[in-house]
Amino acid sequence: MAIDAKESYARGENVFVSFRSANPRNNQRIEGTFLTVDKQDESGKWKTLYVDGDWCTKFYWKGGVGHFGESFAEITWDIPRDSPQGLYRICHHGTRKTIIGEATSSYFNAPDWLLSNTMGSKAIHLAWEAYKLGFRFSEKIRSFTGSMVGARYKDFSGCSRSFLVK
Repeated sequence: MAIDAKESYARGENVFVSFRSANPRNNQRIEGTFLTVDKQDESGKWKTLYVDGDWCTKFYWKGGVGHFGESFAEITWDIPRDSPQGLYRICHHGTRKTIIGEATSSYFNAPDWLLSNTMGSKAIHLAWEAYKLGFRFSEKIRSFTGSMVGARYKDFSGCSRSFLVK
């Protein structure tokens, strides 16, 4: 997630989230969707209420011009005034190109004690920046060699944190 949902919203407000993503032309999802707005039912299961074809949702892709391999999916949901109260989440679905191995997700969670230490924070920041630089470089190489070798496509999806609609 680049920008996650707030903890709660009122009906009639707009929810805005942003996901790290891939070019939607990799798979136009003719029979699918780039996004879902899901509501948790009484049993704890998620039920999809809206997709990218609904008037209350908007999907924008921002390509990574100047930022090799970096792009974002920005999603807005205009919460209908007649929406039932409850827990919701927004999910994004996409397809990325890869030429080697399986696609994997990376999550970085550092313990609070390390982040509160000034030297630890700087070391983590430098390591994180080095990781991102390496990732961008590898994505650029993949995009260059993908046209020569024949890239494979891997689906991915992710969801915002759940939020309350009052």
